[in-house]
Amino acid sequence: MIGKEITFRRGLPTHLEETRYYEFKEIKGGNPKGSIQNAADEYAVAFLNAEGGSIFWGIRDTDRVVTGVSLDYKDRDEIRRVVTEKLTQIQPPIAPSIFEIPFHQVFDPDSNRPIENFYVVELTVPKMPTKGLYFTGSGDAFVKTDGSKKRLSGLQLQAELTKRLSEKVDTAEKGATSSPMDFYFSQVMRRAKLVSSA
Repeated sequence: MIGKEITFRRGLPTHLEETRYYEFKEIKGGNPKGSIQNAADEYAVAFLNAEGGSIFWGIRDTDRVVTGVSLDYKDRDEIRRVVTEKLTQIQPPIAPSIFEIPFHQVFDPDSNRPIENFYVVELTVPKMPTKGLYFTGSGDAFVKTDGSKKRLSGLQLQAELTKRLSEKVDTAEKGATSSPMDFYFSQVMRRAKLVSSA
């Protein structure tokens, strides 16, 4: 989660920039709950498969201008509920308590006062200690890149899995602390090398 010292002002650009760790989305239309719910798991999976990070709804990605989202208490409560429900469908399962969904008050730039029921919504995803891949409830894998997320196609998925397995084997072969899963992956890779050289 971003530090409390950051203040979002309506109509002004934030000093944050879209990177591998931050993603911005402007809410268009009259269904902010649906917009946030529909994208939450894809971005959560993308960050889980990378280095962790945050998506912010209510910031325009083309110029970083704070557009905000109008949400009363009932809306905020419903967003917490539906997003948490969506995140529990991620595979392999992880505790939904690892995610945070803060609502950042947006300020009027002229009066410097908070605008009632007007927010930037953040979904924070931690960096995971494991090298496994995570998938949405519909079976899609995404990875976060600089300024966007990318759905992994069949060949890209294979390449990503091979890269992660190789990293596990390298770690195990260097004498690092290994787990039963590290041993399993190293055996799989050794068998694959034997088969390919036969």
